Amino acid sequence: MKWRHIKAVFNKQFVDTAHNRSILIQFLAFPVMMVLLLLAMTDSMATGITRGSIVTLMSTVFTGLMPILTVYNIIREDKMYNTLRVLIMSTVKPLEYLIGITSYILFVSLIIAFIFGLLGGLRGVWLLAYVGVLLLGTAVTLVFGSAMAMYSTRRGSAGSLITIVAMLNSMIPLLSIFSEPAQK
Repeated sequence: MKWRHIKAVFNKQFVDTAHNRSILIQFLAFPVMMVLLLLAMTDSMATGITRGSIVTLMSTVFTGLMPILTVYNIIREDKMYNTLRVLIMSTVKPLEYLIGITSYILFVSLIIAFIFGLLGGLRGVWLLAYVGVLLLGTAVTLVFGSAMAMYSTRRGSAGSLITIVAMLNSMIPLLSIFSEPAQK
C-alpha cells in the first residue's frame, strides 16, 4: 500500500467535489438545515425542544445517512465514467482507492461535526468527545456503505436499495432517542 496513491485519490476527490454539485450539496445540506432550524427556534418554545436536542437529531441523521449516500455516489460515478478502471490500471489498489475516498469523506465529516458541535454550544473536551463519537459513527457507516457500493452491480436498483438502507441506518438511532424499547 502506497500513501501517495491514497493521497492522489484524496486530492482527486477534492477536485471532483468542486465540479460535482450533487456531492457538494450532500455535504452542505445538513449544516444549512441545522442553521435554518436554529434560526427558526425561539427561546420561548413550549415544546421543550432545546438547541442541544436539535443538534443531536440532525447529527444522528447526518451520521447515518450522508456517508452511505456519498460513498455510493462517488463509487457509482467513478464506475460510470471509468475513472475507477483507469485508477486500477495505474497501479492504485482497490484498498488504496477505498481508503482515499473514505478518508476524504471523514475529513469533510470532521469539519461538519465541528460545525454541529459549535452550533450546539459545545466547547473544549465536550466538543472533542462529540466530534469523536460522530467520526466513529461516520467511519462505521462508511465501511457499510463502501461494501454496499462495491458489490452493487446494477445501477438503477442499487440506488434505491442504498437509499432505503441509508434511511433505516439514520432513522433507527433517531427513534432510539425517543423510545426506550428502541434503544435496547
